[in-house]
Amino acid sequence: MDYQSGLNEQQYQAVTAHDQYLRIIAGAGSGKTRVITFRIAYLIEKLHYYPSQILAITFTNKAAEEIKLRVQTMLNDTNLNLRIATFHSFCARILRQEIKILNYPSTFTILDEDDQKRILKKILDEMNLESKNFPIKALIDYIDLKKNHWETPESCVKNATNSYEENKALIYQEYEKKLEKMFYLDFNDLILKTISIFQNNQDILKKWQSYLKHILVDEFQDVDDNQYQLLKLLAGKTCGITVVGDPDQTIYTWRGANIRIILDFDKDFANAKTIHLEENYRSSANILKVANRLIKNNAQRLEKNLFTHSNDGEEIHFFHANSSNEEAQYVADNILSLYDGKNVFFKDFAVLYRSNSLSGDLEKVLVERGIPYQVYGSLRFYQRKEIKDLIAYLRLVFNFNDAEAFDRCIATPRRGIGEKTIAQLYALASTEDVSPFQCILNHQQDLTLHFPKKAAVTLSNFAKEIAKLHDRLLLEPKKADVLFYDYLKDNGYIDELLVTEQDERIENIKTFIEQLNQYLKNDNANIQEFIQELALYSSQDDMRSEEQKDFVSLMTIHTAKGLEFDNVFVFGLIDGIFPSSRAIMEKVDGLEEERRICYVALTRARKRLFLTDSGGFNYTGVKYPSRFLKEIKENAQKSSFKIQNDSSRTFDPTSIRAGNIIQHQIFGEGIVLSEKDGLIDVIFHDPKVGRKKLVANHPLIKTKQ
Repeated sequence: MDYQSGLNEQQYQAVTAHDQYLRIIAGAGSGKTRVITFRIAYLIEKLHYYPSQILAITFTNKAAEEIKLRVQTMLNDTNLNLRIATFHSFCARILRQEIKILNYPSTFTILDEDDQKRILKKILDEMNLESKNFPIKALIDYIDLKKNHWETPESCVKNATNSYEENKALIYQEYEKKLEKMFYLDFNDLILKTISIFQNNQDILKKWQSYLKHILVDEFQDVDDNQYQLLKLLAGKTCGITVVGDPDQTIYTWRGANIRIILDFDKDFANAKTIHLEENYRSSANILKVANRLIKNNAQRLEKNLFTHSNDGEEIHFFHANSSNEEAQYVADNILSLYDGKNVFFKDFAVLYRSNSLSGDLEKVLVERGIPYQVYGSLRFYQRKEIKDLIAYLRLVFNFNDAEAFDRCIATPRRGIGEKTIAQLYALASTEDVSPFQCILNHQQDLTLHFPKKAAVTLSNFAKEIAKLHDRLLLEPKKADVLFYDYLKDNGYIDELLVTEQDERIENIKTFIEQLNQYLKNDNANIQEFIQELALYSSQDDMRSEEQKDFVSLMTIHTAKGLEFDNVFVFGLIDGIFPSSRAIMEKVDGLEEERRICYVALTRARKRLFLTDSGGFNYTGVKYPSRFLKEIKENAQKSSFKIQNDSSRTFDPTSIRAGNIIQHQIFGEGIVLSEKDGLIDVIFHDPKVGRKKLVANHPLIKTKQ
């Protein structure tokens, strides 16, 4: 096989190196998967290693399968006994053979996260602890952290400084007891128990070392301390090691990744050779210039400079909006301007953001503008629990007969009202033919005749608070955002999230409140109409055909890692959001991690890159552009147009006129009320769709008459 013709010079050096220890610093889009597959093939074909003597470690099963298929195709042999696995799956293979030494059967069960959640929920019930004080996800994170630092439940109990920490430690202790009793292993155990067996049983360690002549590790920048320890144990003194990664893309330190591992690899392994892959096959030259300029501000890195032989491409687009809604409109305008349904599709666009809480304004605008989209790695904004809760509160405030909203509100935050009390309330309301909330209001003076005193007081206070909020919102509608947020703080909703450290949910709430604030700035706007529009957004979400595959992708930057798109918007580049306020407080290490996250975002783009931020206010005060924008300002061109509202951008002339009937592929049939500057105002026959302003020449629109 001719290796040189299919590789550039640096790739060829990496593939054919005979050094025992090799570190390949592979920049974004530099063809690292190609190098890994070629190197495995080279070791087998040219250095005559048996396939079973090579272990390739990846971070996902999908990547492992892709590499396996590529190598088999290259060597024209589908029967190769290749060892390609994730750290966890390879440890599972080892433990199936060796775990008996720990008095576990080889038929042990591996728990997934759902299994963990069920076990922890049961423990909370047994210990009479409430999940609102000990959220299951937070407990899983706590146990992961303690296990990965080799902290036993007993030591955690001993070192607890307060009752809350002691209870968490006791939950951890009970969790471990249940796992041991049922011969369960969670994902942490797979690695930790393998390390323990190797460290305490030299004969077993030497057996596994004898199987291997070379180990390759992909995404080496994401390795944590325990995985690195396992690698060193397996390699011993004689096994070759090839590691491939990019310290500039280390964005998972929050789950244990240690950037020093890849940076100091040559210190741990004497005479290790380092090869840099810097030629990029993905992005235009201008995109790479911006990415290089940004990441050079980091100190913890190995110097490299991405380049490409392709053309410069478009200048980087930068847009500073006056509000988050205007920022979202700018994104929609550009998508509609570039989309033609022939050469450019919706699937060619991605909007990336630092936190899922930023998707709210985007989703609202995309629905309004008829742009299909898919949120990856999270629920759609209006499907998230906390947003549904807030909508329910507003519904109940303006409709005391809304029983569904009442059910949701009375349950969140928890008030100590049980199912029995709710059943009694519904029975009483049914006999009087009123809603449950109205029933409480009607019996404010004699609730204790129908319910236990504690429940009666709680129900009474709940009804008074809702009624009071109703009156205040009617009196001061323009202050609705402040009044509603204050109510959520006073009734304990916000505090419950704060205590349980559910920061993202709080950010989602702030986004929703800001949407309410912006909506009420419109002439004659009111909260009831705001609620109605939200209901329409939700129904329109469901109108999208399941067969429709052409979507704009919305996702966090962490979710986007490893992906690429022709057109990328990096949305919400605001100091305190990106970089996050927490990272700013952490100073150097925190800011360097955030800068790496931004670098990953920039290098997802192939052809066009749009960087956006917005001014105005949020709940942290005045919004300022991200410091990262200043760092790359030299290569950023301010966008050639700004938008002030939906109609400020000039669109192509159209023959569509008022009175025409149009057919929209998503919204159905509608009548054109007016046309101006290429935009049409349409009222659709489907009441769920209602009235919309659209680009007349959009490919999804056809004229019927």
